[in-house]
Amino acid sequence: MNNSIYKSRKRKNFVGLFLSNAAMIVGISALIWILIVLFSKGFVSLISLDIFIKSTPAAGSAGGGLANAILGSLMIVSLTTIVSTPIGILAGIYLSEYGNKNLVASITRFVSDIMLSAPSIVIGLFVYAIYVSKVKRSGLCPRSSKMESFFKSCFAFSKSGCYDWDFTCYCKN
Repeated sequence: MNNSIYKSRKRKNFVGLFLSNAAMIVGISALIWILIVLFSKGFVSLISLDIFIKSTPAAGSAGGGLANAILGSLMIVSLTTIVSTPIGILAGIYLSEYGNKNLVASITRFVSDIMLSAPSIVIGLFVYAIYVSKVKRSGLCPRSSKMESFFKSCFAFSKSGCYDWDFTCYCKN
C-alpha cells in the first residue's frame, strides 16, 4: 500500500471528524442553553395554574394564559377525529375487500401514500402556495358555511371574545 495515500486519507479523516465533532458540540451547546432558559423561566409559570385557565390577553398586555389555545386545539382535534375516523375505516374496508385494481382504488392508495409520507406542515404549505395565495383569503367570510364558522370559533375562542370575521374583537370590554 502507498504510504502517502494512507497519510493523506488519515489527515482528511482527522479533519472530517474534527469538523463533525465541532458542529456537534455547537449544536448540543445551543440545545442545552435553550433547555436551561426554558426550565429556569418555565418552572416559575408552572407554579401557578393561571397559564392553563386564563385567556390570552390583548397584544402588549402583561399576564394571561393558554386556555383559549388549549380549548381551540381540543376542538380541532375532536372534530378532525370525528370526521376522519369513519372515512379512514371505510376507505380501508373498501381497499381490502373490493378495491383490487380499479381506478378508484389506485387513486385512494396514491392519495393515502402521499398523506402518510409527507408531514402535514408540508401539505399545508403546498395548499397555501397553490390555493390560498392565489385567492387572497382563507375562506372565512360572512358568507361562509356553518363548518367554516365552527373552524373560526376554534381559532378565535375566548372567554370574553366577540370576534368578527377578520378576528378583530368588537366587544366593549
